[in-house]
Amino acid sequence: DARVTAMLASFKTALAKQDGALLAALVSPTHGLSVTYLRTGKTITYTPALARWLFTSTYAANWGTHPASGLEVKGSFHIEVLPKIQDVLNNPNTTANCNNPASGPKSYQFSWPFQYGNINYYALLKPGTPGIDLDWRTWFVGIEYDNGQPYLFSLLHLFWEP
Repeated sequence: DARVTAMLASFKTALAKQDGALLAALVSPTHGLSVTYLRTGKTITYTPALARWLFTSTYAANWGTHPASGLEVKGSFHIEVLPKIQDVLNNPNTTANCNNPASGPKSYQFSWPFQYGNINYYALLKPGTPGIDLDWRTWFVGIEYDNGQPYLFSLLHLFWEP
């Protein structure tokens, strides 16, 4: 769907310019945007109204326990999450796979969450740096249609874990 491609381009623009109004316009008006920063962490859902403030809010969300350090990850969206999304979106080697859970080499099993079974997604994979390899990162971008229009429904982050 070319509208999804255009929406993903607008998403990249919203993040690059930290444009809360543009981001809010892309978020599902029905279900909001669910963000899972750590694979086994907490999912935080932002309504379009809340998404408008993600780039300026200092609210320190609890994203869950980091799999390597065992420490709780707390911080605002723009401090914790935004740099990791931009790392993928701004990398020239990133690939976009529709409804295909491509990711780097991992030490765990992953499949698209069953509760998102009727949601299509793009897996945005930044491959590992040659010689380092384990610095790969994947963001799954769930797409929901509302009145025939595609919207951001979910963001799910994968990366190498020990």
